[in-house]
Amino acid sequence: MSRRNLELSCCKPTITELYNLESDIGEEQDLAEQHPGIVSRMTVDFKHLIEQGSSRAGQKAANDSQVRFDITQKQRWAPALKD
Repeated sequence: MSRRNLELSCCKPTITELYNLESDIGEEQDLAEQHPGIVSRMTVDFKHLIEQGSSRAGQKAANDSQVRFDITQKQRWAPALKD
């Protein structure tokens, strides 16, 4: 995300999307509204991974900042791309 786009989206709610990449590699048909249970389970799993700090089983790490995925954060994990 470029710096300009980051500034336009900063602190606004993120949009939940769900795609079947086996049949929709172009991500054209958002399935989130049709499968709220899958979205809920994935959200819980994602929160757990963030709190754990690592996706590897048995490995625990601390995040260097508070991570939120419900809004677009201004603090980044990497430098913004140049416009």
